[in-house]
Amino acid sequence: MKKKRQEILDRHPYKIWEGKDGYWRTYLPDAEKGRSLKKRKTKEDIEDLTIAYYEEQEHNLTIKELFEKWSKEKREYQEICAGTYDRYLNDYKRFIQGTDFEKMKIGTLTEDDLYSFIKETIRDKKLSAKAYAGMRTIIRGILKYAKRMKLTQISCDTFFKDLDVAKNAFTRKTKDRSKEIFTDAEVSMITHYVHEKPTIRNLAILLAFQTGVRAGELATLKRQDFDTECHTLHIQRTEITYKNPQTNKSVNEVRNFPKTENSDRYVIITDKAIRTYRQILALNPFGEFLFEENGKRLREMAFNRRLYRICDDLKIPRRSMHKIRKTYGTTLIDNYTDESLILEQMGHKQISTTRQFYYFCNRDTAEKRRQIEQAITC
Repeated sequence: MKKKRQEILDRHPYKIWEGKDGYWRTYLPDAEKGRSLKKRKTKEDIEDLTIAYYEEQEHNLTIKELFEKWSKEKREYQEICAGTYDRYLNDYKRFIQGTDFEKMKIGTLTEDDLYSFIKETIRDKKLSAKAYAGMRTIIRGILKYAKRMKLTQISCDTFFKDLDVAKNAFTRKTKDRSKEIFTDAEVSMITHYVHEKPTIRNLAILLAFQTGVRAGELATLKRQDFDTECHTLHIQRTEITYKNPQTNKSVNEVRNFPKTENSDRYVIITDKAIRTYRQILALNPFGEFLFEENGKRLREMAFNRRLYRICDDLKIPRRSMHKIRKTYGTTLIDNYTDESLILEQMGHKQISTTRQFYYFCNRDTAEKRRQIEQAITC
């Protein structure tokens, strides 16, 4: 208790002093006046008053103040990376900033308040299920922090378990399945294009098709990651992007471990991928990273821009680097690759992830029609 009292007094911005009349004085913050003078007979009394003021303020933190404290603690304990914090901040601005909910005091917050805010936000902002999941993560984090600090009795686990949100409440975004992956014909066109123009950036695109690695993983590959004798590629790094809080500018860094625990993997590579790798080495024989230009590492976005340019040149729909990864996963499934091997190649924990989010039929319309005509004989 003494330590806590001293911590509060150390944070107090005004001095505590004894006047000529023997009374002890200090200033306390005042919403209207800026500050107000307080006095008590003894030093202990004025300290008690000061501590009581700050303790009351702590128990009346707003949702905004709680978010700041919760997210700051997450970063201090390194429970989230800078990129995750940026995502939390963006979701907070999108869903909570500027609302009446943001100004609410945790001490007066009720489950009815939470219920109304969540339901109205889903309706008014036309949230998808994925967007709602982002908002829910923030609210859960704030509530758990407040409960641990004994600022509220609301149990977020119980609340969200009892919260009834119908699936129909969410906005459904229809995906153009034809743009989720590259067709066999398009892959062939891109491969031919790269062979005709084997630049360092073009070869990076081809290697992505041959290995299925993420763009962030591709951007951080080094020559020692390749074992051409064993036909393996060790994925052990990735690129991360976040905003510098001081400059508010984007920062790109190499993180010495990949996206998830399962992402640290040995990808089996083909003879064609090894030939591509050797072509890349011929263009960049001394660089620390596999993909460099003028001594500087090529970033993830450079690959996306290059892929867009190739699509434009070939007059096919633009797709991102992630669509190459989906194409790779689809190809493995279509060719009846063992599920355990698919998981190893993709760096996924469960095959359901690959099938649900990475599998799309990549046959063109004529081939689809041929297969259906062959299958349906009546």
